[in-house]
Amino acid sequence: MFLPLTITPLSPGAFDGSVTGSDWGELRVWRVTASPLAAVRAPRHLRLSACDDYLLAVHVSGTAVAAQDGREVTLGPGDFALLDSARPYRVAFGGPGRFEHVIYQVPRASLDARGQVRTARRVPAASGAGRLVSPYLQTLARPAPEPPAQAFIDTGLDLAASALRAAAGDAAAGDAPDGRRRQLIEGHQLRSLGPRAEAAPVPSRPR
Repeated sequence: MFLPLTITPLSPGAFDGSVTGSDWGELRVWRVTASPLAAVRAPRHLRLSACDDYLLAVHVSGTAVAAQDGREVTLGPGDFALLDSARPYRVAFGGPGRFEHVIYQVPRASLDARGQVRTARRVPAASGAGRLVSPYLQTLARPAPEPPAQAFIDTGLDLAASALRAAAGDAAAGDAPDGRRRQLIEGHQLRSLGPRAEAAPVPSRPR
């Protein structure tokens, strides 16, 4: 079950939607496909659940407008942003037509260990970071018989944290805790790397 929210349909006629979730250890991945709707997490919802996770929202199709902490971002296909489930937020998925949205529900400690990140900051799909990271996150979240290997999950979170810091203008956005991001990017592995692929060795650059 996802977080307590208030859901309001935004289009006339019958509402249609589906939510599927997958457990990847401490992390959960949700895929939402539905008619236009608005989702609000208000203070009263916070009192109903003790959830303290980050929500890494990757928009797949349609348009979403998210707001938290006085900031508002508009997400198009391939854009992503971070929300904090421990604070109020709202997201409106406008029409026309259905939308598709992927949410990585990430334990706070897991993302905080990768450096400071800020909520409600858009990483555009067309940006330098977005072109590298968004396809990886979307591929990683595709339905499969089993979760991806932990190494690929860790790489996805490393990449997402770096892209989010870049979007917030953090000068240290390129710093990788263990060099995995730099190796993947320098080795041009992101376009071909699938969540079930074996990791290929990437030559290290002389220091």
